[in-house]
Amino acid sequence: GSWSRHLGIVATIVGFTSLYHAGIGMRTSRVVSAGHRTIATAARTPYRVAWITVPDTKTAQSLSSGLVNANLAACVNSIPGLTSTYKWKGNVETDQEILLMVKTHESLVNELIEFVAENHPYDSPEVITTAIEEGKKEYLDWIKDN
Repeated sequence: GSWSRHLGIVATIVGFTSLYHAGIGMRTSRVVSAGHRTIATAARTPYRVAWITVPDTKTAQSLSSGLVNANLAACVNSIPGLTSTYKWKGNVETDQEILLMVKTHESLVNELIEFVAENHPYDSPEVITTAIEEGKKEYLDWIKDN
């Protein structure tokens, strides 16, 4: 009866509050200190991970060093062993690729995409980004400084 109705209302409020603080309604951030660990938490930090697929090691190394040297990325990880299945010009294709995980700042994303488009062997390279919502404060500061 009444108790379950109140729980439903509380769940709705908690769900709405979570969405609101996740960036739909506003941007919030805070730094949490847990003993010797400091973690920056935020609904939306200014940092991004860009995901780029490449056909081979040579392209991975060239794009990685180019992005870092151009100050468009603080760090690029090359993750080998990726199998991609996709539709291209009406045909289903499957290829072995390498995935680049690029840490950058949101203000650099457009330049990063342009750099990849100009230096990638694919006609339509995959370059997508996701927000870094939280992480170790010192690491996020390192991304900012590099």
